[in-house]
Amino acid sequence: MPDDVKSVKLLKILMLIAGNRKYTASEIAEKFGCSKRSVFRYIRQIEAAGFVVDNNNGYKLEKNFAERQLKEILHFSEDEVFLFINSIKNIEGNSKLQKRLLRKLNCFYHLKVFEGIRENAALEKIDVLSRSISEGRQVVLHNYRSGNSNIIESRQVEPFKFTPEYDSVVAYDVNSEMVKLFKVDRMDYVEENGRLWKFAKHHSDCITDAFGIAGIKISKSISFQLTLKAYNLLTEEFPSTKKHIAECRGSYILKIKVCGYEGVGRFVLGLPMDIGNIEPLSFRKYLRELNSKREF
Repeated sequence: MPDDVKSVKLLKILMLIAGNRKYTASEIAEKFGCSKRSVFRYIRQIEAAGFVVDNNNGYKLEKNFAERQLKEILHFSEDEVFLFINSIKNIEGNSKLQKRLLRKLNCFYHLKVFEGIRENAALEKIDVLSRSISEGRQVVLHNYRSGNSNIIESRQVEPFKFTPEYDSVVAYDVNSEMVKLFKVDRMDYVEENGRLWKFAKHHSDCITDAFGIAGIKISKSISFQLTLKAYNLLTEEFPSTKKHIAECRGSYILKIKVCGYEGVGRFVLGLPMDIGNIEPLSFRKYLRELNSKREF
């Protein structure tokens, strides 16, 4: 195996065991397509690099060590953090970028102590969620407004991972016994309930597609043609779709895989005159059924 491939696999294994649960040698070997013997060798290399690995009934980076090392690497003084905040607030024309940077910084620094920062409510929620993830504790998401069930209710969950945008958290819903994606802006507030995780073995990764729909895997292939207007709106609202679009004779073709039709379906139905040649048939049937339920 080439050295660069080995290095990539080593890094992926390091990232895996830096998560919130343990993985056995067999699980790691199956996940990365290598032998258990190779896994043992990678773990030894990780330990030789100075990382402390908890190897009791599986492998996981020792949490306090990992957090301490990360905080040492990313340590800044209050004056430096304040400078970052002011610089971020002065970014023009990209409020989403501002929010994402502030939320990521808040996981390392308590930004709510600085006056004049927008989104204090969101930062407080992220602060509680970040702490509960670090300490392995349950929380209650008060008055969560679900777009799927169309119900407002409080949820008892075990949060264990933020999405890359830090606008949602992946958590195990204790009542429904499922891993779900919860948007931070849809929670009134987050409260710790004093309970430790009970269902860590069910904390499986939840993948989010380009349209914000979560699932176990991204498996549904779709494609459609867009006008320039639809192209501009799509790439502005969902920037990660841009790499899946090809220009063809004055129009644009999107070919992408999604977790479900819900997110992309809402976009398509909002621009019926600017989108065509929709595939596959199952997606067209979904759109027809959804459109038939609309009231005007």
